[in-house]
Amino acid sequence: MGPFDTGDDIGFWDRVVFWSISISVVRVFMEFCITAAIESRWLRTIPSLFQVATGSAIGSVPGTAFVVTLNKVFRPDHLIDAVFPALSLQVTIMAILIAGLAHLVASRGGTSASEEPSEATLEDVPPIALQTARLAQRLPTRLREGQIISMSMQDH
Repeated sequence: MGPFDTGDDIGFWDRVVFWSISISVVRVFMEFCITAAIESRWLRTIPSLFQVATGSAIGSVPGTAFVVTLNKVFRPDHLIDAVFPALSLQVTIMAILIAGLAHLVASRGGTSASEEPSEATLEDVPPIALQTARLAQRLPTRLREGQIISMSMQDH
């Protein structure tokens, strides 16, 4: 298949490379920006779906620039008349729809893509019974009262 007229401009294997590179690199931009939006302290008050949409919109700017560059490499005559804001709007709409759908599917599965399990605090971790180190007998009496958690030495 040749979406967006790629079937007219380039051959099958060139299309495979074009779309593989395009989708992979734009996904990296989107993932980075969506993660930054979710972890942003300024966007914590809005719902996670809007955080994802905001990250997608921000990530679409470098994503669009990469798509234009990739088109110049594979299809130099294709985007001659394209205006960056119009192309960026198309990429933004597609990015928001795809990321929003992925977020909704992930949230229906029980865990949201934007929410990671919280790490246990120090109070939640039960104390570990430590064995007495063999070198503790050589330590001065005042240092033997505490627990030795880690010991290292250097010979130089």
